[in-house]
Amino acid sequence: MREERVKPSAICDQVHKPSPKEGIMGGIISAVVFDLIVAGIVYVCTEIIRRIPIVKELKKVIPGLLQSKETHRDSSVEDTLLLSEEKQHEDSLCARFLNVLESCSLKKFKKKLQEMVESRSRVVLCDVDLTEKSCVVLVSALSSETSKLRELDVSYSNLQDSGVKKLCEGLKNERCKLETLRLFNCSITGEICAALVKALKSNTSSQLRELSLTTNKPGETGVMELSDLLKDPNCKLETLQLDFCSIRGDACSDLFNALKSNPSSHLRELNLSGNKPGDSGVKELSELLKDQHCKLEKLQLADCKITGEHCADLMKALKSNHLSHLRELNLNTNELGDSGVNKLSDLLKDPHCKVEKLQLANCKITDKGCADLVKSLKSNPSSHLKELNLNNNNPGYSGVMELSELLEDPHCKLETLQLLLYCASCVCEAVSVRVFSSFLCRLYNCQITGEGCVDLIKALKSNPSSQLRELNLSYNDLRDSGVENLSDLLEDPHCKLETIQLEGCSITGEGWAALVKALKSNPSSHLIELSLNGSEAGDLGVKKLSDLLKDPHCKLEKLQLQYCSITGEDCADLVKALKSNPSHLRELNLKNNKLGDSGVKEFSELLKDPYCKLEKLQLSECRITDKGCADLFKTLKSNPSSHLRELNLSGNKTGYSAIRELSKDLLKNPRCKLEKLEF
Repeated sequence: MREERVKPSAICDQVHKPSPKEGIMGGIISAVVFDLIVAGIVYVCTEIIRRIPIVKELKKVIPGLLQSKETHRDSSVEDTLLLSEEKQHEDSLCARFLNVLESCSLKKFKKKLQEMVESRSRVVLCDVDLTEKSCVVLVSALSSETSKLRELDVSYSNLQDSGVKKLCEGLKNERCKLETLRLFNCSITGEICAALVKALKSNTSSQLRELSLTTNKPGETGVMELSDLLKDPNCKLETLQLDFCSIRGDACSDLFNALKSNPSSHLRELNLSGNKPGDSGVKELSELLKDQHCKLEKLQLADCKITGEHCADLMKALKSNHLSHLRELNLNTNELGDSGVNKLSDLLKDPHCKVEKLQLANCKITDKGCADLVKSLKSNPSSHLKELNLNNNNPGYSGVMELSELLEDPHCKLETLQLLLYCASCVCEAVSVRVFSSFLCRLYNCQITGEGCVDLIKALKSNPSSQLRELNLSYNDLRDSGVENLSDLLEDPHCKLETIQLEGCSITGEGWAALVKALKSNPSSHLIELSLNGSEAGDLGVKKLSDLLKDPHCKLEKLQLQYCSITGEDCADLVKALKSNPSHLRELNLKNNKLGDSGVKEFSELLKDPYCKLEKLQLSECRITDKGCADLFKTLKSNPSSHLRELNLSGNKTGYSAIRELSKDLLKNPRCKLEKLEF
């Protein structure tokens, strides 16, 4: 899939194509002609680069220019372009033309690229195969006295040992002003950690504040090296991300002991989620949290096999330290149970506790744990807690009632309470009481049938003050009978649902008809987003949906109809409906349908309409050819008032002629508002 976010000039027309008479085929290029070609390409590409956001810009530019590929000098610019055009997965026209520059070995352009990197404060090169050569530009930028580079993210890049060692050369330099370095999932080992630490320790003027090594394998050796860095009084690190690094008890203990031994440590945030500190690690962490010099404000320990007993040690430590700075604690996906939550509740009772954000999702908490939490928060009117996450626990009806009463307490400072429930019975209990000012209900793939849907709908209808805004029932076996039950809810004037997702629910045209009937009967409906992906609409479903879109009361802004077997003939009904009613529709997804060129021609007619407000149109894998694309581009060019910002045509039967048409006739038009094009 190729993605175009910019409006390049008609590049193909501006590049001079030397003829055989000029000596191309013989391998001898006239110096004058060659200079003109290079100058033209450099100018055009420089103009493109100037307008591309830094993330996309460098993601394409650096690998294209600096990877160690040799291109024969006797190949013509035209031949290189033709080769590039045959590559189906090239990112964009920009990337192809930059490959031409690579074949020309333009040192001046590389220097210009280095200056460009130096001029940016933030450079993101995620998921790019950066080689050692590619890192040379980054190292030069880090070492430059005039560099403005403060944040570098090369996560998910295949840097290997040589690439990271090359970066270390830049980190050693006393001119390096880098403050943030992110190396997520870069295959960093203990040896590389040692090189990083050595570089940072050797540079006493290092400004590095954040180091992220998420999903690497530093091992005990690497963690020991990092511990030595944290002991260093010159270390200015404030954030250290080591989540999912396979760190175990003794290695965790080394980190905590290092922080405790350095009272001048600046570390404010530590992420050890997805590791296994064990009893020894938790014990040393508790000792650290007791220390009045500990400045940690954010501690992330999600999925660390922490038990209720471990929780008791941690809470005891925090209670004993009235000077604790801890503001955020993440204990998601641990085995706390009600016993662990009981100890947490003791901490929350303490008037000295400054915790503002507490994450306890998926911690096996029942109604008893919820009761303890609520009791502690109600007993402490000076509590600072503003955000509480209890997702995917089992509070039961009584737990939901307790939380409801807490939220009604005038002293309660909670601003965000997350309580996503993934079983139908729990949701029925939750929505039958007045719990939330806004509520999100996700029952994705919960094996709910049409009959099982009855209880849920009954609970929702029984609470006229329910503020439920989003309901996701995707990938359940609802069928048409379940949708008919849901339609009873949509007919209710008290229903405040804004988003309904029914993807993959085995719904046919009959189910679509039931939904449409309900929505048309309720002019006060708040529904603005509807997903029916994976339905077998048939002629009946499309005709009924078209009737809804004609309705002036219809407020739909986003409509998802992916994999619905919609044909070109069906498009005629949809377009006719949309043209007859200048609706609110802003986004339409018709991916993987059988539209063909006839269907696209219908949508071209819609896009001509000055009242059409569509901003995003998804038409990937819809059997569209160059002819259909030409109709779309011609329409967009003829309607300068079109609101379309995003168009997806990927996976269709389009060739280079369509792309040429686009670059020549559409994107160079200053009135074209397209910001994102995929093909």
